[in-house]
Amino acid sequence: MGVVNVKEELDGRLELEPGLMTDTRQFSVLFDTDDEYAVRRVIAASAEGVPRMYSSHPGSRWLYVQRKGVREKGPFVFIVTCYYAGITGTAADAGEGPIDPLLIPPQWSWSFSMSNERIDREIEEVTGEYGNAITNSAGQSFDPPLTQDIPQLVGRCVRNLPAYDALFAADYIGTWNSDVWGVFDPGVALCTQLSGDQVQTPFMTYWKVTYEFVFRWNGWNRRVLDEGFAEKTGVDGEGKPIYKMIKDGNSVVMSEPVRLDGLGEIKTWAAADVFLEFNTRRKMPFAALGLI
Repeated sequence: MGVVNVKEELDGRLELEPGLMTDTRQFSVLFDTDDEYAVRRVIAASAEGVPRMYSSHPGSRWLYVQRKGVREKGPFVFIVTCYYAGITGTAADAGEGPIDPLLIPPQWSWSFSMSNERIDREIEEVTGEYGNAITNSAGQSFDPPLTQDIPQLVGRCVRNLPAYDALFAADYIGTWNSDVWGVFDPGVALCTQLSGDQVQTPFMTYWKVTYEFVFRWNGWNRRVLDEGFAEKTGVDGEGKPIYKMIKDGNSVVMSEPVRLDGLGEIKTWAAADVFLEFNTRRKMPFAALGLI
């Protein structure tokens, strides 16, 4: 005979947060002994008396079934859980129907993450800028280099869009802002996520798009200590650099890199260490994202 009885269990859970309501309803589905055990979970999910996918909640027509789950309570009893979700708002609360999700403004949240990185220069207490190089008493860099957890501001934005363009998203992942974006100068914000999840409702289909950005006030250029095993001694007739291997007092090629002065020559002992910066990321106009 298959399904003998479907009964709603008194074990639901309603949750409310700004702009969103969720609810769960559970139904026990009883089978008789003539039914095949292997197919009971599938049959239970769509049994007569269990709400269909995207059907409205009996208490609110804008609250609808988004997904289901089935678990075994016994060999002949299976529990089907229906997960409801809906957008709250004045119109919905008044029973006038669902709020258009595309009219909801972008929702921002903020947090911090830590990035363990090599540190090579001190921070000046007064200016907050990079100062003296971090070295041992002989003026040499530590090996292995010192590292430190660097805090990073993380901004996460979720918005609803009528469509999701994966190629557009791919253009932005891993890029930094080329424009002044809100209060952030160019090169400060790095896009680390731009994902889309399709949402289907009884009334429309849209995309929930999630953006994530990591911010560094000093930008995202790569900083490298200027050092090497050869120095530039001039140029040839074609303007190409001429190099000479750096040797110690015994005319032996140096086994450790030697500090350079930023122009390809050996740095004098009293001069400050030189750090070179390189831009290794593409830049994009973040204003085109339409978030702020």
